[in-house]
Amino acid sequence: MNERIDYLELIARLGIDDAHPGGPLASEAMLAALAASGLRPGARILEVGAGGGRSTVRLAVAGYRVTAVERDSRHVARARARLRASGLDADVFAHDAETLPFPEETFDAVWSESVALFVSDRALREWHRVLRPGGFVLARELVLNTPFPPALKEAFIAFYRIARPFCAGDWEQAFRSAGFSRLDVLDRHPLDGRSGRFGPERPPSPRPPDGFFSPDGRLDPEAIAPLNPAFFSGDPRALLPLLQALRTHERLTWTALPHLDAVLFRATKGAPRT
Repeated sequence: MNERIDYLELIARLGIDDAHPGGPLASEAMLAALAASGLRPGARILEVGAGGGRSTVRLAVAGYRVTAVERDSRHVARARARLRASGLDADVFAHDAETLPFPEETFDAVWSESVALFVSDRALREWHRVLRPGGFVLARELVLNTPFPPALKEAFIAFYRIARPFCAGDWEQAFRSAGFSRLDVLDRHPLDGRSGRFGPERPPSPRPPDGFFSPDGRLDPEAIAPLNPAFFSGDPRALLPLLQALRTHERLTWTALPHLDAVLFRATKGAPRT
């Protein structure tokens, strides 16, 4: 089988939620930042790229009126099931983040966890369009603290299919070009855990960065054993492209970590004219 799987397809097939810098701890800190920004329960929140709905639940529990969009139908099904199981109410739509089906000035805030990195400038303009004046985007994203070596940069862009460079100045330019009047950095820390805060999504493993493969390139049965077989089709060969994608993800992640910071941005739409 010659199927090639990129990062977004990988997390959709495996049902991975909280697939963003810092994982659940970062989401909880982001929720606190939302409240600290003055947004009270009952405010209307648009969550873009909702994945399996873990933060949709967080927002609904906090009392916000949540509308979530997610382009992958597998994630949408998981998000809706998670809300039903929690007894919570939120609207979850199968839709992309670049052509939003909502009127202008509908929402008080846009919630984005590692989404802006993967979308075009059109998405940022759409987020600006659907925000009320004075509303804001709260976005946790990656920022380079030191440049990638050329080979790593090429491999990172190819596998993750990111839409933009991500130096701090690039984010400033992108949001301001979309119409936002102000971009504040609410939090920034190294992604490799040197700050002692959120750190990497999991601690360093004694297993080498080949992950599910032994040093000679063969699949490692001991590493594969914990995987949930429900994620895969009945054909054992279907495992191979998934495991190859996991291997690529693990290698790129651990190689890139020293170059990356996790940043929480708040991009504000200009206040109404008086």
